[in-house]
Amino acid sequence: MALVDAGFDYGGDDIALMDDRGLVRGVPFALALKSGSWSLLEGSRDAIMSCPVHRRLDNKSVRYVAPVRQAPRERVPLHTIVLIRRRKKGPAVVSAVEPVQALSELVAGAFTPERRLDMTQFQSLLNVVSGARLAELTFSRLDEAVAILDRYHEAE
Repeated sequence: MALVDAGFDYGGDDIALMDDRGLVRGVPFALALKSGSWSLLEGSRDAIMSCPVHRRLDNKSVRYVAPVRQAPRERVPLHTIVLIRRRKKGPAVVSAVEPVQALSELVAGAFTPERRLDMTQFQSLLNVVSGARLAELTFSRLDEAVAILDRYHEAE
């Protein structure tokens, strides 16, 4: 939500579909904000607090915020992959990531109906990672994270 407030497009919340050409499209679910984030988003507090609280199956309290400005629905190439690391203290830092680390994390979070990637799917994912700019964002303060991601994006 903070990135949307900063002018970024919203493709989906956590889920993106990748085709065999390596093009991706977010799945347009409502933005799910866990209870720990409600106070972090100062500029959107009224919109967030006006949404009802739901308890998910994993027992987390969330508010579903919709609508937000959606990204165009077409499939697009993935130019940048940013791994997110939140910590309790310290400045926001963007650092380079080795392709094997990015690939490992994407494979760990990947889902297929067969519950495994076939060789074609793995090759598509490998091609995406090989062609993307890879980074890790480590942060404690959301405003710093948004600012550094904005600068990182502008440097593309």
